Amino acid sequence: VDLKFPHHENEIAQSEAYCGCEMCKFWVHNGFVNINNEKMSKSLGNFLTVRDLLKTPLQARAFRYFVVSSQYRQALNFSPEALAGASKTLKRLDKWRDRLTAIANDGGDADGEGVSSLASKCVSDFEAGMKDDMNTPRACASLFTFVKATEKMLNNDKVRALNALGEHASRAGGTE
Repeated sequence: VDLKFPHHENEIAQSEAYCGCEMCKFWVHNGFVNINNEKMSKSLGNFLTVRDLLKTPLQARAFRYFVVSSQYRQALNFSPEALAGASKTLKRLDKWRDRLTAIANDGGDADGEGVSSLASKCVSDFEAGMKDDMNTPRACASLFTFVKATEKMLNNDKVRALNALGEHASRAGGTE
């Protein structure tokens, strides 16, 4: 197994000695990074750097989403298709957020309780996923259950004010 003790402890010690501050309170390490189902390795010629890979802010956001939405204990299988999928997901979330913001700014007030109930369930399910060994795929699934339900409401023109959503978004850490 790669990266056995004291590999990370040495990295932390070096970082803290250099910057003079605590590096982090918690350390979580993902599994191997694979490129198209093959272990990333300089010797195999499939080595990528983040700088080479991420040329735009959307690509950087997509990569962060890709990593965060993956189970940290599993190998991370990177491919251009996976990055494109994460980018598509972020565009959907951005469009959803923009629609909700526009409705909230218009001051509409229909079906706030329905949204509030959905948001409460989303937060509860998200927290349950995170408490389950930081199961971010499960946490993300709860978010997308909420997105899908509210998109359906938006498409049916049932939602006019989402003040309750704002409360829950701030409780979950905001939209940015």
